[in-house]
Amino acid sequence: MAYRAALENQFAEIYSSAVAPWNGKKLTAMGDQLKGFVLARREVISWKSADGTTIEGVLYAPPDFSLKKKYPLLVVIHGGPTGVDQPIVNADRYYPVERFVAKGALVLRPNYRGSAGYGEKFRSLNVRNLGVGDYADVISGVDSLIAKGWADKDRVGAMGWSQGGYISAFITASSDRLKPSPSAREFPTG
Repeated sequence: MAYRAALENQFAEIYSSAVAPWNGKKLTAMGDQLKGFVLARREVISWKSADGTTIEGVLYAPPDFSLKKKYPLLVVIHGGPTGVDQPIVNADRYYPVERFVAKGALVLRPNYRGSAGYGEKFRSLNVRNLGVGDYADVISGVDSLIAKGWADKDRVGAMGWSQGGYISAFITASSDRLKPSPSAREFPTG
């Protein structure tokens, strides 16, 4: 059997093993290409959405993250809604997340209702609720980071693709959390 596996903050590798006895052998060294780079720290965090549902997301933070500082916050919203974000190192597929963090921003990648890997009940929470419940899931994650004092409420942005694009557009039109910026260079500083 061959499989792909990774732990938090590691690049995924390919392994092989017989089914019995299980003895995984690493076949690749993809993580070696990152030696010499300082990467964002990834951590799974959770918060409560407006209806009390527990939502998880992956928070990317600079390696020198300080609880005494407020950071610009960018929310990167996956498509789907059945996509899912994990705290592993991957190539930046749509947005240069590592560069955002290197410039001093926090990045939140929320796994809103409907995201894969959380069971049928969680996936069905957006049936006849698509665009509303997932908005509440994402904006409550933003509010959670602002309430903790980690995110600067005056420097919040959102982006996404597919369903995440719809959610980011809805957030922009339906909330006061995002502030227009006259220049992209003004958002994150550092």
